[in-house]
Amino acid sequence: MKINRKLIAVFAMMSVALCGCAPEENFGVDANVPTPSELAYDEIGSSESSISVCWDATAAVQAGATSFTVQLLTSAGATADPYDATVSKTVLVPKDPESTAIYDAVLFEGLLQGRSYWIRMRANYPNSIYSNWVTLNDTAGEPARIKVGHGIAGKDDPLTAQVKGGIGFAWVYFDTMVDTTYEVYNGDKKLESMVAQKTDTETTLCVGPLPLNTDFNLTLKAIAPYGEQSVSNLTGKTGDIWHLTRNVSPTNVAVGWTDLSGNGNANRAYHVQLATDPEMKNLVYDLDCVDGQADVVTAYGATSWLGKKDGSNYNAPPAVSFGQLTPDTKYYFRVMTVAGVTSQGVKMTFPLGNSMYSPVFEVKTEKSHVPAAKEILFEGFDAMAMQMDFMNMAAGTTPRIGSKANYTNPWPGITTAEWCVYPAATTHLFGTWGISSKAPFLDGNTTHKDSEVQNYVIGPKGGTLEGWHASDSFTAQQGYIKCGAGSETYNYLSTPKLTHELLKPEGTPCIISFKACPVLTDVCKATIELGRDGNYEEVVEFNMDRACVEYTDESNYLWEGKWTTYSAEVVLKPGDNVAIRIRQKRFLLDDISIVAK
Repeated sequence: MKINRKLIAVFAMMSVALCGCAPEENFGVDANVPTPSELAYDEIGSSESSISVCWDATAAVQAGATSFTVQLLTSAGATADPYDATVSKTVLVPKDPESTAIYDAVLFEGLLQGRSYWIRMRANYPNSIYSNWVTLNDTAGEPARIKVGHGIAGKDDPLTAQVKGGIGFAWVYFDTMVDTTYEVYNGDKKLESMVAQKTDTETTLCVGPLPLNTDFNLTLKAIAPYGEQSVSNLTGKTGDIWHLTRNVSPTNVAVGWTDLSGNGNANRAYHVQLATDPEMKNLVYDLDCVDGQADVVTAYGATSWLGKKDGSNYNAPPAVSFGQLTPDTKYYFRVMTVAGVTSQGVKMTFPLGNSMYSPVFEVKTEKSHVPAAKEILFEGFDAMAMQMDFMNMAAGTTPRIGSKANYTNPWPGITTAEWCVYPAATTHLFGTWGISSKAPFLDGNTTHKDSEVQNYVIGPKGGTLEGWHASDSFTAQQGYIKCGAGSETYNYLSTPKLTHELLKPEGTPCIISFKACPVLTDVCKATIELGRDGNYEEVVEFNMDRACVEYTDESNYLWEGKWTTYSAEVVLKPGDNVAIRIRQKRFLLDDISIVAK
């Protein structure tokens, strides 16, 4: 009988009998009766979820065959009928020679794309006589592996994979294969692996551990019932973790790591942990972190306050700053990527999905300030609860909450908090955060006498700054403060009245010093003012150097701040106030010190 291919399109409508009986032992096999011939895979009749096969039934029908049984096997070379592991269909030969019923083809539907099968069939005769099984073979005469949605998978269907380095781990991603297990090796060492994400078409494994900042060469092995495939020379380099130390306080550490997103955009969702032990059992922080950067409207990614590169907002590497820690103490950090987190309606993702944790990275807080001999005052801006670091471009660990004024509340021992925002809080001032409030100036006026700058007094949320006077142009950073107001004139910060016992009524010679870092200018002016009897007088003026090391002009620079210490001798009396006034709209200030000579 000639194969009727025109009717393949209606295979799904034909009547089939399901052979779902108990396993049989191939009795009744007669090697002398004709088998079906020319068993073939029908590419046209198959789809992404079905397999169609056809055969020549002529010889078997002429010999008296009454039906044909076709089976899909999940392994090659089966010799019995494992019905619990196969799909089996039997098509009947019509008794009426004029019937148009199809009995030289069959369609298996509802199959999972990518799954592999082998196909065999036989002719069935009266009195439980069966022909030998015949298999669907490839061009080499070997049993053909049929991959649903792909067809015959021969030797020209190799395993392929790609790799991307992570932080002490790597991602290996490849086409999804059904009924397959995977092993990844670094040389002879088998790596631990976890599924980062998986779809019907692609699988991503996260494998490790791997050393930080190291080249690697991996091998992927795919082990399936039909055999094993492998792909080698999956080369790349792992990222790194580093301790950010340009400017810190004794109660915080800032940690940065290699950007893993590959495109420097906002698709960077991480989970970070900080613990007091290298086993990471005693967690101090355990929270989702945005990508290390966010602007004040919570549009994650670059912000112009971090600088510009090639005319665009600079995308800094991800980083996080942990606050309210113990000085001179070791802590332990690790990070992982997160496929997706949602907090207060804002969703963050990571393109390659979840990862395992990075290796544990040790950091140590600085020692607390040790008072100098004859020290009258020291202010390192270390007591504020603003857990972020503009200079290090590190997000803070204050949770995302609704009220800005609550950000400055203490957060001792945050765990499982929603992610943080405002890495630099670059435009939110002391008054916005609830650190300071409007008050008369020391001379009784509402503004500084030489400007029209509104005066503020710093309250309890300023920590050791309580009672200081300031223009409303400062923001709290981790271990220093930043002036970010739009005006270039008369930004000032003043001490309360000094009452130290070393100050004598006749006057005590003192050395006043401070660290500063002006931004985006060649030179700016800094002045030390002395407040006495309700009046302020300028006593010393400095020319301050440019701060940014890497830049091309004022609109295109990268943050590499240069701190400079300025000092001068001033004679002070009990009840005096000392103010630092800087005629520059953007600068950083730290470590104000007054020491008697």
